[in-house]
Amino acid sequence: MTERDTLAEVLRERFKELELAHKALDLSYRRIIDAEMIDALALSDDGLIEIEAFTARFARLVDVYVQQVLRSIDEWELQEPGSLLDRIARAEKRGWVSKAADLIAARALRNRIAHEYDAEGWRQIARAAYALVPALLLAAERTLATPPRHLGN
Repeated sequence: MTERDTLAEVLRERFKELELAHKALDLSYRRIIDAEMIDALALSDDGLIEIEAFTARFARLVDVYVQQVLRSIDEWELQEPGSLLDRIARAEKRGWVSKAADLIAARALRNRIAHEYDAEGWRQIARAAYALVPALLLAAERTLATPPRHLGN
């Protein structure tokens, strides 16, 4: 197996992970219904569990997309390894991300999710994530619909 074959296999696996993360976040997003429901959920232990599942799935999709998929695509396309901002800018140029600022905000929010412990903080984070989910899901869908050239099945 050549290095190129190995890269192709890794990239195919990353796309599968992206698809699974997309489905999981979409499910949580649809269960919450609207941003106001987050306030109601925050009033109970079961609701807080729902919020935590939603934000964990949000963080997972951000990680899979930015840290794994975009990085693997850059390797596949023989791009010079760049910063997180470089990867996001290339995704915007490819037409996968409507606004780079949305993905940058999602990444910053993902970092807050990893370090927040206060219930009130969770409510605010969940509302911010809820607002970013449509752009994040769309970016994942566009990326899944246009795999890198010459990848094959």
